[in-house]
Amino acid sequence: MFGLILFVLSLQEVTLTTRIDSVLVTPNGAVISRHAAVKVEKGDYEMVIPDLPPDLDDNTVRVTASNGLRITDVFVTEEKSRIHQKEVEKLRKQIDSLDAVIGSLNDELSVLGVQESLLVLNTRITKLGVTSELMKASIDTGKWRASLRFIGKHLSDILENKRRLKVRLKEIQALRDSVSAKLKQIASSLGVRKAIHVVVHAPESGKYALSASYRVRSVSWKPEYELRARSDGDSITVVYFASINQKTGETWKDVHLTISTAVQPDFVQQPQFVPQYLHTWRSIRGGAPMATEMAEQPALKAAPAPAAPPQVKRTELFSTFSLAGRVTIPSGNWHRIRLDSYSLPCRFQRYAYTFASSSVFLVAMTQNRSKYPMLPGQASLFLDNSFVRKVSLPMVPVGDSLSIAYGIDPGFKVEKKLVKRFRKETWDNKIRIEYHYEITLRNLHGKPLDLTVIDRVPVSQDKQLKIKVMEMEPEPSKFDRNSGKVEWNVRAEPSKTYKIRFGYAVEYPKGLVVRGLD
Repeated sequence: MFGLILFVLSLQEVTLTTRIDSVLVTPNGAVISRHAAVKVEKGDYEMVIPDLPPDLDDNTVRVTASNGLRITDVFVTEEKSRIHQKEVEKLRKQIDSLDAVIGSLNDELSVLGVQESLLVLNTRITKLGVTSELMKASIDTGKWRASLRFIGKHLSDILENKRRLKVRLKEIQALRDSVSAKLKQIASSLGVRKAIHVVVHAPESGKYALSASYRVRSVSWKPEYELRARSDGDSITVVYFASINQKTGETWKDVHLTISTAVQPDFVQQPQFVPQYLHTWRSIRGGAPMATEMAEQPALKAAPAPAAPPQVKRTELFSTFSLAGRVTIPSGNWHRIRLDSYSLPCRFQRYAYTFASSSVFLVAMTQNRSKYPMLPGQASLFLDNSFVRKVSLPMVPVGDSLSIAYGIDPGFKVEKKLVKRFRKETWDNKIRIEYHYEITLRNLHGKPLDLTVIDRVPVSQDKQLKIKVMEMEPEPSKFDRNSGKVEWNVRAEPSKTYKIRFGYAVEYPKGLVVRGLD
């Protein structure tokens, strides 16, 4: 026992300086891989990888060594940040230095303020002297002009220096605010950090390489898109981005980055078999135990971590994007990375919902013919290189269709008006109201375009209430009598005016109250 204690105490601790080499980002976390090179003599060592994120999942730590370096144990501990503490001290010294400069500038401004007050006072005294000598008729004009010029020049110099110092003071204050904000951000992460301890045996003196990977939860990503189209085109360009939010408290500098759509599962222990015992009411009354004792569960070993334009790999369940080259992603705000860009066939359709609006709405009809599903995310729409709006895209599997509302098309003029409405009582004691509408539309674009005009005819929800279509000119392309929806497909030529007329009659017994009529 004492030999074991002496062995542990005799281990020499070596703090490793590691660099993040690669990061695999998933929607619910990231797997971070670090590398270190170390030169040691023959013997046993405890190598420490410090200042790791506090949400590091201990069960996902995986460590490998090269050149015969033998790993005998790996464990994770909590500690206070080492690297961040040094950076905090550096920033505090910088703030102290800036405070000294700010104090010096304020002192200079105070001195100039006193000088300005004295010169202003001197100017007043000079004016009083001029007045007095004028009254005595003994004024020396040359002398007084020289005095006023002297005062004016020095006062002008003072005001210029004050302006210059105030500009400098504002710049220094802005720099101090920036350093203070950075200090506050770093200080917020000065709590508990984690460290990976690796006990190793070096068979001989030399250089060795050590690699460690682990999973953290303080990282996520979400898809974002740019959908760019031309109003006279037949395709839409999809630019696919990953918006990454990493809050590990350290910058990923020059790392190989891979984005995966797969959600990483949490570590789950293997269930232990437990018998299911049944008890009768009588046995419970007789004092039998209400619960059975569970067999002691054996401890399980930690599960290992998951093992140009971007290289895209797709499986039936998920896709991964491996970025070419290296990228740098600071800890803090969201960072957008471009993943891919591709074109999809697109057809623009225009709709006029004349029962509710005089506008024409532009809709892009496309189909996902890319190599992977489009995940739900925010999309920025661009038409003819102009930003239109932002929309939320649903999940679009490969091969599925997608409709994208681009908003209002100002290149059409549409007007609907009630041309005739009259009410009368019939011979059989009923009320009959007729409505006749006219829709006028005009294509202001310089080319023929298709337009679907949608309006409606009321639908009766009472047997006593009768609806009769009086006219529809031209014949509608679709008429659903169950919903009352009427559609006209119009091939609108440039600058040509089109008219659509339709009318209906509503008939019901006298005394019946009808709701829903205009």
